[in-house]
Amino acid sequence: MAGREADKRNKVPCRYINTPEGCHRKPCPYSHDPDIIANAKKKLCNFFLKPGGCNNGDSCAFSHDLNDTVRQPHADPLNSKLSQVRQTNWRQASNTSTRGVLTTSTNGVTPIPPSDGSNGGLQRITELLAVDLDGSNEHVIQVFMSRILPFFQAITHPNVVASGLLETPVYNIYNAIFGPFGQRTVKVFSSLANIFDLLSIEALEATSAVLVKTVDLNGAAPITEGLSPVVEVLAAALFSYGGSHDERVLRSQKNVERLKRRLGIGSSIPTAQQPIPDKRKATFDIIRDPPGWLSGKGRRHNNDSENIRDISILPTSEEILSSRLEYLPPMDPSELHLPGVEGLLDRHFRLLREDTIGQLRDAIRIELQRLQNPTETQHNGPTGHQGVRTHSYPQLQLSGLRCDQHNGLEFIVYFKQPKQLEKLSEKERREWWERSRRLQKDTLVCIVDASGSAIFCMIADSSQRDMQHDATSSEAQKQHKKLTVQPPPETLARHPEWASVTMRPVNTDDASTKTLLWRFADSGGGRNRSHDLLVEFPGVLLPSFQPTLKALQTMSESADLPFAEILPPNTGGTLEVPPPVYAQQAGHYFELDCILKDGQTLRLYPGAAFDINALRSGSTLDEAQADALVAALSRRLAAIQGPPGTGKSYTGVSLIKVLLANKIRAKLGPILLITYTNHALDQIMEHLNEHGVTQMIRMGSRSKSEVLIPLNLRNVASKMEKTKEEKRQTWNIISHLKDDIRDIDNIIQKISKVGTPRGLEEYLKSNHPQHYTAFFGRDGEGHKDQNGFQEVHHDRSRIIPDWLSGRRAFNLADYAKLPNPSSRTLISAQTLQHKPLLLMTLQERQATHEYWLRDARESLEINFLSAVELYNEHKKEHDRIRNELDLSCLQQANVIGVTTSGLARNIDLLRRLQAKVLVCEEAGEVLEAHVLTALLPSVQHAILIGDHLQLRPQIQNYELQHDNPRGEQYSLDVSLFERLVQPWISSTPRLPFSTLETQRRMHPSIAQLIREPLYPLLKDAELVKAYPDVAGLKRRLYWLDHDHSEAGSDANDIVSTSHSNDFEVEMTASLVSHLVRQGAYQANDIAVLTPYLGQLMKIRRKRASRFEVTLGERDVDEIERAGISMDQGERPTMVKTTLLNTLKVATIDNFQGEEAKVVVISLVRCNPQNKCGFLRTSNRINVLLSRAKHGMYIIGNSRTSSHVPMWSDVISILQRDGNIGPMLELCCPRHQDTPIRVSSPDEFVRFSPEGGCDMKCSQRLSCGHACLQRCHSAVLHDAVKCLEACTRTKPGCEHLCPLPCGENCHDRCQIMLQDVNVFLGCGHRVTSLPCWQAQDPSKILCTVEVERNVEACGHTVKVKCHQDVKNAEFQCQAPCGGDQNCGHACKKPCYYCKANDGDNGHGLCTQPCHRDYETCNHRCQTPCHGQEPCSLCDHPCDVRCSHSKCSNICSEPCAPCAEPSCASCCPHSHCSMPCAAPCDWLPCSKRCEKTMACGHQCPSVCGEHCPEVRYCQICATDDIKNQIPATNLDGNGLPLSIKSSEPFSDQLKKVPTCPSCRGSLRDVCRYGRIVRRALLDEGTKRFASWAQATYIPLAEEFHAAEQSLIFSEKLFEEATTLLDRSLKSLEGKRGVQIKNIWNATRSSTRYAKFKTLRPQLLKYLQKVRKDETPVEKVWQMVEAARRRQGKTVREIGLDSQVSLTTFHIMADSLLLRCDIAIVADFLDQLAQDPARFVDATFSVHLKFNREDCVQLIEASKTARDFEREIEGHIFYAHYCALERSRCPSPARSEVLKLDGEAHIEQAHALCKLHGGSPKVAALVPEVKAVEVALNGGTFISTVSPEERLAILAAMKKEFSGTGHWYTCINGHPFTVGECGMPMETARCPTCGETIGGRNHEAVEGVSRAEELEMEFARLSV
Repeated sequence: MAGREADKRNKVPCRYINTPEGCHRKPCPYSHDPDIIANAKKKLCNFFLKPGGCNNGDSCAFSHDLNDTVRQPHADPLNSKLSQVRQTNWRQASNTSTRGVLTTSTNGVTPIPPSDGSNGGLQRITELLAVDLDGSNEHVIQVFMSRILPFFQAITHPNVVASGLLETPVYNIYNAIFGPFGQRTVKVFSSLANIFDLLSIEALEATSAVLVKTVDLNGAAPITEGLSPVVEVLAAALFSYGGSHDERVLRSQKNVERLKRRLGIGSSIPTAQQPIPDKRKATFDIIRDPPGWLSGKGRRHNNDSENIRDISILPTSEEILSSRLEYLPPMDPSELHLPGVEGLLDRHFRLLREDTIGQLRDAIRIELQRLQNPTETQHNGPTGHQGVRTHSYPQLQLSGLRCDQHNGLEFIVYFKQPKQLEKLSEKERREWWERSRRLQKDTLVCIVDASGSAIFCMIADSSQRDMQHDATSSEAQKQHKKLTVQPPPETLARHPEWASVTMRPVNTDDASTKTLLWRFADSGGGRNRSHDLLVEFPGVLLPSFQPTLKALQTMSESADLPFAEILPPNTGGTLEVPPPVYAQQAGHYFELDCILKDGQTLRLYPGAAFDINALRSGSTLDEAQADALVAALSRRLAAIQGPPGTGKSYTGVSLIKVLLANKIRAKLGPILLITYTNHALDQIMEHLNEHGVTQMIRMGSRSKSEVLIPLNLRNVASKMEKTKEEKRQTWNIISHLKDDIRDIDNIIQKISKVGTPRGLEEYLKSNHPQHYTAFFGRDGEGHKDQNGFQEVHHDRSRIIPDWLSGRRAFNLADYAKLPNPSSRTLISAQTLQHKPLLLMTLQERQATHEYWLRDARESLEINFLSAVELYNEHKKEHDRIRNELDLSCLQQANVIGVTTSGLARNIDLLRRLQAKVLVCEEAGEVLEAHVLTALLPSVQHAILIGDHLQLRPQIQNYELQHDNPRGEQYSLDVSLFERLVQPWISSTPRLPFSTLETQRRMHPSIAQLIREPLYPLLKDAELVKAYPDVAGLKRRLYWLDHDHSEAGSDANDIVSTSHSNDFEVEMTASLVSHLVRQGAYQANDIAVLTPYLGQLMKIRRKRASRFEVTLGERDVDEIERAGISMDQGERPTMVKTTLLNTLKVATIDNFQGEEAKVVVISLVRCNPQNKCGFLRTSNRINVLLSRAKHGMYIIGNSRTSSHVPMWSDVISILQRDGNIGPMLELCCPRHQDTPIRVSSPDEFVRFSPEGGCDMKCSQRLSCGHACLQRCHSAVLHDAVKCLEACTRTKPGCEHLCPLPCGENCHDRCQIMLQDVNVFLGCGHRVTSLPCWQAQDPSKILCTVEVERNVEACGHTVKVKCHQDVKNAEFQCQAPCGGDQNCGHACKKPCYYCKANDGDNGHGLCTQPCHRDYETCNHRCQTPCHGQEPCSLCDHPCDVRCSHSKCSNICSEPCAPCAEPSCASCCPHSHCSMPCAAPCDWLPCSKRCEKTMACGHQCPSVCGEHCPEVRYCQICATDDIKNQIPATNLDGNGLPLSIKSSEPFSDQLKKVPTCPSCRGSLRDVCRYGRIVRRALLDEGTKRFASWAQATYIPLAEEFHAAEQSLIFSEKLFEEATTLLDRSLKSLEGKRGVQIKNIWNATRSSTRYAKFKTLRPQLLKYLQKVRKDETPVEKVWQMVEAARRRQGKTVREIGLDSQVSLTTFHIMADSLLLRCDIAIVADFLDQLAQDPARFVDATFSVHLKFNREDCVQLIEASKTARDFEREIEGHIFYAHYCALERSRCPSPARSEVLKLDGEAHIEQAHALCKLHGGSPKVAALVPEVKAVEVALNGGTFISTVSPEERLAILAAMKKEFSGTGHWYTCINGHPFTVGECGMPMETARCPTCGETIGGRNHEAVEGVSRAEELEMEFARLSV
């Protein structure tokens, strides 16, 4: 038994042998024999047909091919069936079939998931479609029903079709169905064709849907042989359903019709491979030059095609330059090159494109001609062509190409500022750009050059709004920006010479992207494109027309247009419009209950009889509205004409309500509501909202309705929660987008380096490593020669140029040994890649170098295009995912409102909605192209509501307009509505339409003006007949005829669009003012209409300058809502306002759909040529005359308009009724019999000054007095304020009111009573009080101030007698007096501190600091700042002498008086020192010999000023004689003298003062030595404090400028840089070097901060020079005095400690550091691309720089300033490194290296010696960094900005304004705050020695600043 089982298994093939891993069983019990395996393959797998399928896939040992099963041989089923179909009557075939017997059943069958678009899933689909379908019909049906049909139904399920997430997988599935060359589709459907007549309608629907989708998605389908017979058989199977209204049948028939059209297109394509189609196809008789290859002259250009799908939306360069006229198809269908729907779509695409793009194309051609003809002047002003305005901007620079996550590729364009902005400030430039509205977001622009190349772009978020973004930033963001160094924003207004704007390209195809890429590379690389031009088309927004044109292209491909039998123009026959498909279903009806009154019910069965009277009587619709509603529901394409005021919107709302009431039963889906304008869409959706329609969505962001904000799609979608799958996919796709952006930006960076030494080095390293090694060595450190020595090349950027020019290893001797290049055979660049570089000739080197550049460029270009394409794919996927959320919202909506352009933008999304109903409002204003794109394939019912007799659609090109005799053949501005209801060709059948007949807007007399010419059946509703007369005028309708000419009456009417008429402006303003003064009209009840914008602006300015008094609108609304009637005595609020706020002013075209009670019309035109301009068409006249309700007044010249037929009719009607004439008759409401006629603005003032007549007002004021003004309206009458004496009295007294009668009286009598004697309850007496208080003394509050004690706080306060200090609410106002943390007594009110006891009590101290300054006699006046050092003194300086006074503020150092004579003198002796120096004379002790005014001898001593007479020893009083200052006695009662003291000591801190009065002793000559010494002390301290305080900001500014270089554009990348290449060398003094760098980069902004900083440093250095210190200046004065006196000059070195500080050294060091930063950065920029910057022989010589460093070192060493000494060594070595990097001589380079290393060693030694100082320690990393740079590396600053700022912050406290002064062991001064004694140890800020101390004891070496005393002694003072 076991043996038999083993033999049996051995004949069974192993199932693992064919798997990739193979069989691992040892031994395997199954067979591995190939023959057994091959035979076993023929057996069908048992698992393959089961629901789960076979898990082994291709590795299964059994067959998955149903062809391996047993089958019967038979003939080709398709051919036999097709012949049967063609020979048999279709209906007989259907009668004998077994249709209907079979039904779809999916029991036991699992359809393949349609989302499985993976390779495995596609393999299963391929296997599924490979099943055996060649057997009998029963076999084919069984396989089809069990396996194929469930799959078809799954992939055509509505949810699958609508899903955006499944779009790509489903597309892959249909590609798999199509198969190679379509053979899989042909095979499967040819086999199925034999059973089509045996299938149910469900199966046929699914089959037809799959077939049509397969054909649609595969472009090769139309030319695939074998599909047409299948479609014929399928059509035959559906033919018998012809009378059925079943939606499944209709959908299937629609699919077949679509298949026929698609395959018909394919059959028309010639089989021969000819570039030009057979011209015999275009032999129809035409008089036009057809498009594309159909033209006998060939194509016009590369964008001319007979197929609109091949036409680029935007013009190409060839199209722009082409001189041939474009093909424009006319309205006549017989002249079109395509028939039917294709011809209709083709016509509208071409005409719409010509209207939007054609004029732009012609304008660009004009600009190109200007570029190519340099003699024409370039300008920034507007230009125009056929009404198209343009602005041009020359001298372009492209920069900053990048990829944005949302917008894709973006870049910055720089251009010259317009000339009018050159001298304006940045603020003024920014205002100009904002006011001009140029370069707004989404505006279309074009970059053109003289070669004809054109790149179309759109403005991204406009750069001038960056300033506004900053204004909206939070405080935290603003603080962060202050603390961090950021690059300056690029804006239109920032730079005085250059403007910049961010743009993005419109086209992202390979050709456009490549053009943009290399434009950027050329411009960004320093090669400016000064001949390029940026052309702006103001107001042209690409999103407004591009989506519509693209939608027309897509529709032409599928030709899938609803109502295809109605829409194309055709001739002959009648037009029958059946009901919608959904309404033809059995038993369908419309419920009309929602529009009926009182709960009535009514049903409408389309096609059946209907009781229209029941609808008329049971609803609020009038007869015509009811008829229109029934007709619209009964026709699949319905049109409703609504003349002005007939209720089009109301009818539309009723229609939508009925459709929504039947939505669920008819499965309508959302109703699409479209309009042309956002304003019209807002209006109709607001009406729907008012009538209770819910679940509406408004698409688009341009809505101005606040009511619709919650319904905006973005707002609704923001509340929808994404599914987990959507979140996952969103996260993944965003990650991909970020990766794409990073890749694109990296490639852009590489592209920017193409052609530079660095870029070429990177290319060689990646693509030619052998060449890279030859140039730079294996490790990049350089090449070794044949002896193994390292070749040192100090500038890597010169290696390849030197090789290219033959300098490197290719001297003349070597070159002579090589063959003559001219005699050698040239080798290809590819072959040269294998030849050693050093053996190449110069010619070969050049060829190799060009090959490298070309190859680098091409490889980067390929990578860039691939990266951009990948980004675009991921962006589309991201948009698809976002659309899924939108789709979920839209599917839940009842009504979706969208403009036609918005629909075109979202057409892919809306196509997936399967909406069946489309309602178009204002259809007469919508271009036919826009309506065609709105007719989605799913639409079964379209309702057009409009009026073709009102405004037509607006187009730009006059040559295409119907009213232009030349444009009538095109008539692009004829809407679909007008074309259908009023066909242009008389033989074309008219679409049945309904007309509304009852108008509810205009008074009958006004309606008559449009009734007779246009609407003979128009009726008037009863309510319009009861309108009141127009207040203030005799007639409600009048034409004021005048003959005042318009401004510029000779202008060309076609070109000029801004006509105006000044007379009509004044007349209109006067008439409106007269109407407003009547008081009968509220805001917006009056409208002013005019056809021209120029007139509109003048009227607006005029009405804005005039003021009127009118009734407050809010008051009226509130009174009406409350239902309150105002009595005669009640006065409503009167307000003063401008006419601008009381009426509406608009152009005619912008007022359609609007109305007003009174309309004033300014016609403007009055000229000898009788040109009436815009108003020559009946459509526009109709709108103009139908806006008024109560009254209408026309101001214009009738002669100019009378030749227009409709105007002629209107004038006749007006003349018939006497409503036209040269004078307008006004009416005074109070004196109606008074005749008032005006014909000019002045006559309004003369005859009706106040809106009435010129008589005196006869009405009494409300107070009873007579009105003194002229006759006026009730509103103005009520506003009159009576100035007569008031006669009203108050109860309780006999006093008269003192106010004028027109003012409101006081509530109580305010007359003051005098001499009254009233005692209050408190005991105080009152003698005067107001009358109302005298009437009741008990209510008088005593106001006498008394002192009272507040128990709660203990303060004694003064309060008014009636105040109760014991009240808990009493607030004590006494100063708090409590101690604050700072030591000040609190001066806040007591109640404040008590209330804030829980919040740190007293709060922040706000008292002045009042600490004494150590540098002057002033006190700090800033608010208390705790322990923080005081700021510098800002008082006026009080230093003065007998010669002059210092004019600086106190904190600034003042120059000592330089006068040689001193005021200290007397007849006996005098001082020989200068005025500023301490005196050298001994004060005279003799009594003054002068006589006083009293005749007695002066009591003072000799040499002093004589005192006043009252101090005479004889005449003085006893009080003065006995006056002895007590403060000037010692402990024993003996007087003290003022002795000299040490400088900087506590004994003499300030200038001595009088001990009695504290007056200064500076004028007392005998104290001259002490006073001047103190002044010198103060001046020295002040100098040090000022110098330190000034140095810190300069150092901070330098570090900020240094950091800004990191973020600045590279010089060779900066678009505004136009570098001067004349710079030959960098040498000479430092100032000369910097000046040359400024000149070379004068147009760059890179060094802008340094250009401001360096002059400030130079100025500071001049002020802190050593000889500028006060002591040094006095020293020089003393020396000069001694020389004049012939005394011996003592040798005192100028390096003494007299100067105390080293600020001049610090300033010199900072200036050196600044210059090094500039020079180093400039040389670094040169290294990146030297050829574009300076002359090729450019050299660097920094000898003088190094000499300045040596001077700094010596000065620092003398002053013992170790920090600056180290910096001097660093700077010296840095200059050596910089010069060495550009040194061509190796010997000289080595000398520089050794010289620099010597200084580095000294710097290291000093750092080690003085490492205790934090500043010295901070220099150690800088020393090491310079050491690296000296050895060929790159210098990198090792001190962070934060560290530098911390050092500077510490320096701020080194010389504070308050505190006490000491010196360290090296003599450097510092201060100790507050008590003045050291309490802690620290380091000297200059040299790092230990300073300070503990417990008031100084450390060793620290002493009071006594050096000055020694210096003074040496001065012999």
